[in-house]
Amino acid sequence: MTLSLVLIIYSFNMLNWSGHEWRKQEPWGIIHPDKAWNYYDESAVEVDDKGTLHLKTQFNPITIKHEDEKYNPDYGVGLISSIEKFHFGYFEIEAKLPTGYALWPAFWLYGSPWPPEIDIFEGYTGNREDYLHLNIHNPLAYNKVQSCIHYGDVSKGTKTNLPARAGMIFKDPRKHFIKYACNWQRDKIEIFYDNRLVRTIRNKEVLKQMDKPQMVLINNHLTEKGLHKVDKQESDFQIKHFKTY
Repeated sequence: MTLSLVLIIYSFNMLNWSGHEWRKQEPWGIIHPDKAWNYYDESAVEVDDKGTLHLKTQFNPITIKHEDEKYNPDYGVGLISSIEKFHFGYFEIEAKLPTGYALWPAFWLYGSPWPPEIDIFEGYTGNREDYLHLNIHNPLAYNKVQSCIHYGDVSKGTKTNLPARAGMIFKDPRKHFIKYACNWQRDKIEIFYDNRLVRTIRNKEVLKQMDKPQMVLINNHLTEKGLHKVDKQESDFQIKHFKTY
């Protein structure tokens, strides 16, 4: 097997999709050292003739040099991050979630320096291939779709997230296109799944810490949990559109 060596981490191709400009990777590089079993693979990002975005996971081993360290991830994954930053607004995708083990599709807002972060939804399959129901952030909540709000100050050791809360999706998100949305305003954050309000945040201290420009990211990651079952698995996270106003 021939492995390619990626030496230039911060060069990336741009994508014009759904009326916005995107990077085909996170803004800080193509690999996260804490998730070094996968990397952001530009070939895993495609837009078809109908304008649907496909974010894939695929077996595509390479060797990456990043911050004087070498990594050997086996899987390339699709991710896009917006060039534009947003400060309040409505954000929506209509998406069909991928099928497979160890999958981590997500739609989120990210501020720099981090946090803040608004995870509009994250899906986990882990050792299963399905998404049973949605659940507000729980680190053990594999096989669920969830949202999370990260806030605090990492440098002061106060970084945290809001308590968990659950809801339901009544369609199989692998077989149906479902809308996932967030209404982020100065006085509230609302999360919607399948046109249903599933969470409202009005905590003034949390909202104050959210009050800075954030970029949009959409990704199809792999998680360590269930990775042993992947075995060159490929998956496809399909997004019809991104909408904001």
